[in-house]
Amino acid sequence: VILQHGFAVNFVTWDFPGRSFAKYLADRGYDVWVTNLRGHGEGEYQSGPNRGPGNWDFDTFLVYDIPAMIKTVTKVTGKKPFWAGHSMGGTMMYAYLGGAYGKLVSTPAGKVLKMFSSSKVAKEHNAQIRGFVAVSSPAGLSFPVSLKGKGLKGLLKYNYYDYDLLLQIAASYPWEKIKGGIFILTHNETIVDKLHITPPVWANNFTAHLLLNILSPIIYKYLGEKFPGDLGEFVHFVKKHLGVGPLDFILNMIWNTKNTTKKDIYYIIEHGLDNFSPRLLHQWHMWLRNDTFQELCDYKGCKPCDYFSGLKRITVPTLLLVGGKDKLVSRKNIKDKIYKIIPVRDKKYVVFPKAGHVDILMGKNAVKVFETTYRWLKKH
Repeated sequence: VILQHGFAVNFVTWDFPGRSFAKYLADRGYDVWVTNLRGHGEGEYQSGPNRGPGNWDFDTFLVYDIPAMIKTVTKVTGKKPFWAGHSMGGTMMYAYLGGAYGKLVSTPAGKVLKMFSSSKVAKEHNAQIRGFVAVSSPAGLSFPVSLKGKGLKGLLKYNYYDYDLLLQIAASYPWEKIKGGIFILTHNETIVDKLHITPPVWANNFTAHLLLNILSPIIYKYLGEKFPGDLGEFVHFVKKHLGVGPLDFILNMIWNTKNTTKKDIYYIIEHGLDNFSPRLLHQWHMWLRNDTFQELCDYKGCKPCDYFSGLKRITVPTLLLVGGKDKLVSRKNIKDKIYKIIPVRDKKYVVFPKAGHVDILMGKNAVKVFETTYRWLKKH
Protein backbone atom coordinates (compact mmCIF):
# COMPACT_ATOMS: atom_id res chain seq x y z
CA VAL A 1 0.00 0.00 0.00
CA ILE A 2 1.37 3.40 -1.03
CA LEU A 3 0.31 6.22 1.30
CA GLN A 4 0.61 9.64 -0.35
CA HIS A 5 0.37 12.96 1.52
CA GLY A 6 -1.34 16.12 0.31
CA PHE A 7 -0.54 19.77 -0.30
CA ALA A 8 1.96 21.57 1.99
CA VAL A 9 2.42 18.55 4.30
CA ASN A 10 4.53 15.38 4.33
CA PHE A 11 4.45 11.72 5.42
CA VAL A 12 3.78 12.64 9.08
CA THR A 13 0.05 12.92 8.38
CA TRP A 14 0.06 9.14 7.71
CA ASP A 15 2.46 8.27 10.53
CA PHE A 16 1.23 10.42 13.43
CA PRO A 17 2.55 9.28 16.86
CA GLY A 18 -0.07 7.18 18.65
CA ARG A 19 -2.50 7.24 15.71
CA SER A 20 -0.49 6.04 12.76
CA PHE A 21 -2.45 4.89 9.73
CA ALA A 22 0.77 3.36 8.35
CA LYS A 23 1.51 1.30 11.47
CA TYR A 24 -2.15 0.25 11.75
CA LEU A 25 -1.98 -1.35 8.29
CA ALA A 26 1.54 -2.72 8.84
CA ASP A 27 0.44 -4.42 12.06
CA ARG A 28 -2.22 -6.22 10.01
CA GLY A 29 0.18 -7.61 7.47
CA TYR A 30 0.41 -4.95 4.78
CA ASP A 31 3.70 -3.80 3.27
CA VAL A 32 3.27 -0.05 3.69
CA TRP A 33 5.20 2.54 1.68
CA VAL A 34 4.90 6.08 3.07
CA THR A 35 6.01 8.53 0.40
CA ASN A 36 7.18 12.13 0.13
CA LEU A 37 6.76 14.18 -3.01
CA ARG A 38 9.82 16.00 -4.32
CA GLY A 39 11.16 18.58 -1.88
CA HIS A 40 9.05 17.20 0.98
CA GLY A 41 9.90 15.22 4.09
CA GLU A 42 11.97 15.47 7.23
CA GLY A 43 15.49 14.33 8.14
CA GLU A 44 16.62 11.17 6.39
CA TYR A 45 13.17 10.85 4.80
CA GLN A 46 13.39 14.10 2.85
CA SER A 47 12.96 13.61 -0.89
CA GLY A 48 15.15 15.41 -3.38
CA PRO A 49 15.78 17.84 -4.84
CA ASN A 50 17.23 19.74 -1.91
CA ARG A 51 15.16 22.60 -0.60
CA GLY A 52 15.43 25.70 -2.72
CA PRO A 53 13.53 27.41 -5.51
CA GLY A 54 10.65 25.16 -6.48
CA ASN A 55 9.26 25.34 -10.00
CA TRP A 56 7.25 22.12 -10.02
CA ASP A 57 3.47 21.85 -10.05
CA PHE A 58 0.63 19.29 -10.03
CA ASP A 59 1.49 18.28 -13.59
CA THR A 60 5.09 17.50 -12.61
CA PHE A 61 3.84 15.05 -9.98
CA LEU A 62 1.71 13.27 -12.59
CA VAL A 63 4.56 12.85 -15.07
CA TYR A 64 7.48 12.07 -12.77
CA ASP A 65 6.67 11.46 -9.10
CA ILE A 66 3.68 9.10 -9.29
CA PRO A 67 5.20 6.79 -11.94
CA ALA A 68 8.49 6.63 -10.00
CA MET A 69 6.70 5.60 -6.80
CA ILE A 70 4.53 2.95 -8.44
CA LYS A 71 7.42 1.57 -10.51
CA THR A 72 9.71 1.29 -7.48
CA VAL A 73 7.17 -0.41 -5.21
CA THR A 74 6.13 -2.82 -7.96
CA LYS A 75 9.75 -3.69 -8.77
CA VAL A 76 10.75 -4.28 -5.14
CA THR A 77 7.64 -6.21 -4.07
CA GLY A 78 6.70 -7.92 -7.32
CA LYS A 79 3.09 -6.90 -6.71
CA LYS A 80 0.71 -4.20 -7.90
CA PRO A 81 0.17 -1.78 -5.00
CA PHE A 82 -2.91 -0.11 -3.67
CA TRP A 83 -2.73 3.71 -3.72
CA ALA A 84 -4.17 5.66 -0.79
CA GLY A 85 -3.96 9.44 -1.03
CA HIS A 86 -4.99 12.18 1.37
CA SER A 87 -6.24 15.46 -0.10
CA MET A 88 -3.98 16.27 -3.08
CA GLY A 89 -2.47 12.78 -2.75
CA GLY A 90 -5.79 11.42 -4.01
CA THR A 91 -6.49 14.30 -6.38
CA MET A 92 -3.31 13.46 -8.29
CA MET A 93 -4.50 9.90 -8.80
CA TYR A 94 -7.80 11.08 -10.33
CA ALA A 95 -5.85 12.73 -13.13
CA TYR A 96 -3.29 9.93 -13.42
CA LEU A 97 -5.91 7.19 -13.73
CA GLY A 98 -7.76 9.45 -16.16
CA GLY A 99 -4.89 9.05 -18.61
CA ALA A 100 -2.86 12.20 -18.05
CA TYR A 101 0.68 12.16 -19.41
CA GLY A 102 3.26 14.75 -20.44
CA LYS A 103 5.67 15.59 -23.25
CA LEU A 104 8.36 18.21 -23.59
CA VAL A 105 7.35 20.61 -26.38
CA SER A 106 9.12 23.59 -27.90
CA THR A 107 7.67 27.08 -27.31
CA PRO A 108 8.98 30.62 -27.84
CA ALA A 109 10.00 30.52 -24.19
CA GLY A 110 11.92 27.26 -24.63
CA LYS A 111 11.00 23.63 -23.92
CA VAL A 112 8.15 23.13 -21.46
CA LEU A 113 6.19 20.18 -20.15
CA LYS A 114 2.85 19.91 -21.97
CA MET A 115 0.09 17.65 -20.64
CA PHE A 116 -2.17 15.38 -22.70
CA SER A 117 -4.75 12.71 -21.90
CA SER A 118 -5.88 9.55 -23.67
CA SER A 119 -7.94 6.43 -23.05
CA LYS A 120 -4.95 4.26 -24.02
CA VAL A 121 -2.75 5.79 -21.30
CA ALA A 122 -5.67 5.59 -18.85
CA LYS A 123 -5.84 1.81 -19.38
CA GLU A 124 -2.09 1.54 -18.79
CA HIS A 125 -2.26 3.61 -15.60
CA ASN A 126 -5.28 1.77 -14.21
CA ALA A 127 -3.48 -1.53 -14.81
CA GLN A 128 -0.59 -0.38 -12.58
CA ILE A 129 -2.51 -0.38 -9.29
CA ARG A 130 -4.83 -2.81 -7.54
CA GLY A 131 -7.20 -0.28 -6.00
CA PHE A 132 -7.51 3.36 -4.99
CA VAL A 133 -8.43 5.03 -1.69
CA ALA A 134 -9.03 8.80 -1.73
CA VAL A 135 -9.26 10.50 1.67
CA SER A 136 -10.72 14.04 1.53
CA SER A 137 -9.55 14.40 -2.07
CA PRO A 138 -11.42 16.89 -4.29
CA ALA A 139 -11.36 17.19 -8.06
CA GLY A 140 -10.35 20.82 -8.30
CA LEU A 141 -11.90 23.12 -5.70
CA SER A 142 -15.57 24.00 -5.68
CA PHE A 143 -18.27 24.48 -3.08
CA PRO A 144 -22.00 23.71 -2.88
CA VAL A 145 -23.08 27.35 -2.73
CA SER A 146 -21.78 30.78 -3.58
CA LEU A 147 -21.54 32.97 -0.53
CA LYS A 148 -20.70 36.20 -2.30
CA GLY A 149 -22.89 38.95 -0.96
CA LYS A 150 -24.66 36.73 1.59
CA GLY A 151 -22.76 38.02 4.62
CA LEU A 152 -22.67 36.33 8.01
CA LYS A 153 -26.14 34.79 7.64
CA GLY A 154 -24.93 32.88 4.60
CA LEU A 155 -21.91 31.64 6.49
CA LEU A 156 -24.04 30.31 9.31
CA LYS A 157 -26.76 28.85 7.11
CA TYR A 158 -24.51 26.70 4.96
CA ASN A 159 -21.98 25.76 7.67
CA TYR A 160 -19.15 26.88 5.40
CA TYR A 161 -18.61 29.83 7.67
CA ASP A 162 -14.85 30.03 7.32
CA TYR A 163 -12.84 28.55 4.46
CA ASP A 164 -15.55 28.75 1.85
CA LEU A 165 -15.94 32.48 2.22
CA LEU A 166 -12.20 33.02 2.42
CA LEU A 167 -11.75 31.15 -0.84
CA GLN A 168 -14.64 32.92 -2.53
CA ILE A 169 -13.06 36.26 -1.65
CA ALA A 170 -9.54 35.06 -2.42
CA ALA A 171 -10.60 33.91 -5.87
CA SER A 172 -11.76 37.40 -6.85
CA TYR A 173 -9.16 39.38 -4.92
CA PRO A 174 -6.62 41.33 -7.05
CA TRP A 175 -3.56 39.46 -5.75
CA GLU A 176 -1.43 40.69 -8.63
CA LYS A 177 -1.65 44.20 -7.14
CA ILE A 178 -0.24 43.11 -3.80
CA LYS A 179 3.51 43.69 -3.52
CA GLY A 180 3.93 42.05 -0.11
CA GLY A 181 2.10 39.50 2.00
CA ILE A 182 0.91 36.45 0.13
CA PHE A 183 2.42 37.78 -3.12
CA ILE A 184 5.71 36.29 -1.94
CA LEU A 185 4.16 32.82 -2.28
CA THR A 186 3.53 33.28 -5.98
CA HIS A 187 6.99 34.62 -6.77
CA ASN A 188 9.97 32.46 -7.75
CA GLU A 189 10.78 30.80 -4.43
CA THR A 190 8.82 29.27 -1.59
CA ILE A 191 8.43 31.36 1.53
CA VAL A 192 10.27 28.78 3.66
CA ASP A 193 13.36 28.83 1.49
CA LYS A 194 13.30 32.52 0.65
CA LEU A 195 13.22 33.65 4.26
CA HIS A 196 15.01 30.62 5.77
CA ILE A 197 12.51 30.27 8.58
CA THR A 198 11.20 27.22 10.42
CA PRO A 199 7.75 25.74 9.64
CA PRO A 200 6.09 26.95 12.90
CA VAL A 201 7.19 30.52 12.18
CA TRP A 202 6.13 30.09 8.56
CA ALA A 203 2.71 28.93 9.74
CA ASN A 204 2.31 31.92 12.01
CA ASN A 205 3.43 34.32 9.30
CA PHE A 206 1.17 32.71 6.72
CA THR A 207 -1.76 32.94 9.13
CA ALA A 208 -0.92 36.59 9.71
CA HIS A 209 -0.93 37.28 5.97
CA LEU A 210 -4.16 35.33 5.65
CA LEU A 211 -5.78 37.50 8.30
CA LEU A 212 -4.42 40.76 6.97
CA ASN A 213 -4.99 40.20 3.29
CA ILE A 214 -8.14 38.05 3.20
CA LEU A 215 -10.02 38.12 6.49
CA SER A 216 -9.66 41.88 7.05
CA PRO A 217 -11.34 42.83 3.75
CA ILE A 218 -14.12 40.38 4.61
CA ILE A 219 -14.61 42.05 7.98
CA TYR A 220 -14.71 45.47 6.35
CA LYS A 221 -17.06 44.31 3.64
CA TYR A 222 -19.61 42.48 5.76
CA LEU A 223 -19.23 43.85 9.26
CA GLY A 224 -17.55 47.20 8.81
CA GLU A 225 -20.63 49.24 9.54
CA LYS A 226 -21.46 47.30 12.69
CA PHE A 227 -17.96 47.10 14.12
CA PRO A 228 -16.05 50.17 12.93
CA GLY A 229 -12.50 49.56 14.06
CA ASP A 230 -13.47 47.55 17.16
CA LEU A 231 -11.79 44.16 16.75
CA GLY A 232 -12.55 43.15 20.33
CA GLU A 233 -16.26 43.58 19.75
CA PHE A 234 -15.99 41.58 16.53
CA VAL A 235 -14.23 38.69 18.32
CA HIS A 236 -16.97 38.70 20.97
CA PHE A 237 -19.59 38.64 18.20
CA VAL A 238 -17.89 35.68 16.43
CA LYS A 239 -17.64 33.70 19.65
CA LYS A 240 -21.26 34.36 20.56
CA HIS A 241 -22.83 33.61 17.18
CA LEU A 242 -20.51 30.94 15.81
CA GLY A 243 -19.89 29.19 19.12
CA VAL A 244 -16.11 29.17 18.68
CA GLY A 245 -13.24 31.36 19.80
CA PRO A 246 -11.17 33.28 17.22
CA LEU A 247 -8.35 30.70 17.29
CA ASP A 248 -10.75 27.84 16.59
CA PHE A 249 -12.36 30.01 13.91
CA ILE A 250 -9.03 29.97 12.08
CA LEU A 251 -8.02 26.39 12.87
CA ASN A 252 -11.38 25.01 11.75
CA MET A 253 -10.40 25.83 8.19
CA ILE A 254 -8.21 22.72 8.26
CA TRP A 255 -9.16 20.80 11.42
CA ASN A 256 -12.27 20.00 13.36
CA THR A 257 -10.75 21.19 16.64
CA LYS A 258 -13.27 19.14 18.62
CA ASN A 259 -11.84 16.00 17.05
CA THR A 260 -8.24 16.73 17.98
CA THR A 261 -6.12 18.67 20.48
CA LYS A 262 -4.01 21.79 20.11
CA LYS A 263 -0.98 19.69 21.07
CA ASP A 264 -1.66 17.40 18.11
CA ILE A 265 -2.17 20.36 15.80
CA TYR A 266 1.11 21.95 16.87
CA TYR A 267 2.90 18.64 16.26
CA ILE A 268 1.63 18.60 12.68
CA ILE A 269 2.67 22.24 12.24
CA GLU A 270 6.16 21.50 13.55
CA HIS A 271 6.83 18.19 11.80
CA GLY A 272 4.19 17.73 9.11
CA LEU A 273 3.86 21.19 7.57
CA ASP A 274 6.16 21.26 4.58
CA ASN A 275 7.53 22.85 1.47
CA PHE A 276 5.45 23.59 -1.59
CA SER A 277 6.04 25.20 -4.93
CA PRO A 278 4.59 28.61 -5.80
CA ARG A 279 3.57 27.17 -9.18
CA LEU A 280 1.53 24.52 -7.38
CA LEU A 281 -0.18 27.16 -5.23
CA HIS A 282 -0.93 29.19 -8.35
CA GLN A 283 -2.43 26.13 -10.06
CA TRP A 284 -4.82 25.41 -7.17
CA HIS A 285 -5.78 29.08 -7.13
CA MET A 286 -6.63 28.95 -10.84
CA TRP A 287 -8.82 25.89 -10.27
CA LEU A 288 -10.66 27.74 -7.55
CA ARG A 289 -11.03 30.96 -9.48
CA ASN A 290 -12.33 29.29 -12.65
CA ASP A 291 -13.95 26.14 -11.18
CA THR A 292 -11.60 23.98 -13.25
CA PHE A 293 -9.38 20.93 -12.79
CA GLN A 294 -6.71 21.16 -15.44
CA GLU A 295 -3.09 21.59 -16.44
CA LEU A 296 -1.27 24.77 -15.49
CA CYS A 297 -0.90 26.25 -18.96
CA ASP A 298 0.96 29.53 -18.64
CA TYR A 299 2.44 30.25 -22.03
CA LYS A 300 0.76 31.98 -24.95
CA GLY A 301 -1.37 29.74 -27.13
CA CYS A 302 -1.40 26.83 -24.70
CA LYS A 303 -4.66 24.89 -24.48
CA PRO A 304 -4.79 23.25 -21.03
CA CYS A 305 -5.43 19.53 -20.66
CA ASP A 306 -8.72 18.99 -18.82
CA TYR A 307 -8.49 16.47 -15.97
CA PHE A 308 -12.23 16.41 -15.27
CA SER A 309 -12.88 14.48 -18.48
CA GLY A 310 -10.48 11.76 -17.39
CA LEU A 311 -12.61 10.82 -14.39
CA LYS A 312 -14.80 8.75 -16.74
CA ARG A 313 -11.81 6.53 -17.52
CA ILE A 314 -11.15 5.36 -13.95
CA THR A 315 -11.76 1.61 -13.75
CA VAL A 316 -10.01 0.37 -10.58
CA PRO A 317 -11.96 -0.34 -7.35
CA THR A 318 -12.31 3.00 -5.56
CA LEU A 319 -13.02 4.00 -1.96
CA LEU A 320 -13.87 7.67 -1.33
CA LEU A 321 -13.69 8.94 2.27
CA VAL A 322 -14.50 12.44 3.53
CA GLY A 323 -15.08 14.19 6.84
CA GLY A 324 -18.49 15.56 7.75
CA LYS A 325 -16.79 18.59 9.35
CA ASP A 326 -14.39 19.20 6.47
CA LYS A 327 -14.55 22.91 5.61
CA LEU A 328 -11.84 22.72 2.95
CA VAL A 329 -13.24 19.96 0.77
CA SER A 330 -16.94 19.98 0.02
CA ARG A 331 -18.67 16.60 0.32
CA LYS A 332 -20.78 17.66 -2.65
CA ASN A 333 -17.62 18.02 -4.75
CA ILE A 334 -16.59 14.45 -3.98
CA LYS A 335 -20.03 12.90 -4.33
CA ASP A 336 -21.27 14.78 -7.40
CA LYS A 337 -18.04 15.41 -9.30
CA ILE A 338 -16.30 12.12 -8.57
CA TYR A 339 -18.44 9.34 -7.07
CA LYS A 340 -21.33 9.85 -9.49
CA ILE A 341 -19.02 10.34 -12.48
CA ILE A 342 -16.47 7.54 -12.29
CA PRO A 343 -17.83 4.47 -14.15
CA VAL A 344 -16.46 2.00 -11.61
CA ARG A 345 -18.95 -0.62 -10.44
CA ASP A 346 -16.86 -1.40 -7.38
CA LYS A 347 -16.94 1.99 -5.69
CA LYS A 348 -17.85 3.17 -2.21
CA TYR A 349 -18.42 6.59 -0.61
CA VAL A 350 -18.20 7.03 3.18
CA VAL A 351 -18.66 10.14 5.33
CA PHE A 352 -17.18 10.35 8.83
CA PRO A 353 -19.45 12.87 10.63
CA LYS A 354 -16.94 14.15 13.21
CA ALA A 355 -13.84 14.44 11.02
CA GLY A 356 -12.27 17.55 9.53
CA HIS A 357 -9.79 17.78 6.67
CA VAL A 358 -6.52 16.79 8.39
CA ASP A 359 -7.83 15.19 11.59
CA ILE A 360 -9.60 12.56 9.52
CA LEU A 361 -6.17 10.85 9.56
CA MET A 362 -4.93 11.69 13.06
CA GLY A 363 -7.91 12.87 15.10
CA LYS A 364 -9.61 11.22 18.07
CA ASN A 365 -11.90 9.24 15.75
CA ALA A 366 -9.25 8.38 13.14
CA VAL A 367 -9.33 4.68 14.06
CA LYS A 368 -12.76 4.46 12.40
CA VAL A 369 -11.16 5.62 9.16
CA PHE A 370 -8.37 3.07 9.64
CA GLU A 371 -10.88 0.25 10.22
CA THR A 372 -13.01 1.18 7.20
CA THR A 373 -9.97 1.30 4.93
CA TYR A 374 -8.55 -1.95 6.29
CA ARG A 375 -11.82 -3.84 5.70
CA TRP A 376 -11.99 -2.47 2.16
CA LEU A 377 -8.36 -3.38 1.40
CA LYS A 378 -8.85 -6.87 2.83
CA LYS A 379 -11.90 -7.38 0.61
CA HIS A 380 -9.93 -6.39 -2.50
